Amino acid sequence: MLPSPTDVEMHGPHTRYIVPVEGGDTETMVRGRAPPASTADGAARLARYRQQTWRIATDGRSIGCREGADIADASVIVQLYVSALPIAVAAFDRDTAAKAKRRAAANDKRNLAGLDPLPVDTPTAEEASWRGGPGFCVQLANLTLDAMLADEQSQGFAYTRHPRPCGQ
Repeated sequence: MLPSPTDVEMHGPHTRYIVPVEGGDTETMVRGRAPPASTADGAARLARYRQQTWRIATDGRSIGCREGADIADASVIVQLYVSALPIAVAAFDRDTAAKAKRRAAANDKRNLAGLDPLPVDTPTAEEASWRGGPGFCVQLANLTLDAMLADEQSQGFAYTRHPRPCGQ
């Protein structure tokens, strides 16, 4: 059982939570103010978004629209994915390079001691869950992107973001 919503949650931004319940079902809870009223511009924007199919490439290093849409005309959800992708990939690349450097140093020492090189690493359970993605599972990321875009469509209004970063 979830705690009762606070006054801020009851009167804050419109938010819909989909939570699991017994038996494997889900329950939808709505908190905050009523959703924004749909406008002609908002409906047109959602219609454009509905025509776009955004995908993270199978190597997990880029994202694009099959229909050739520009990122500036994509849902804020897609824009956030586009912003997050290079951060995730750079972290993965740094970790991979550091691991390779440590392995090379260890193998140099083993070689000097007349020992065989270290065996190839067995992927951890987490690494195996990435299914070849650079620090994340590309298939799951695409499914999650699709689900969030479908949720935006079902809400009936385009999600937005503040035009400038917080604190500025």
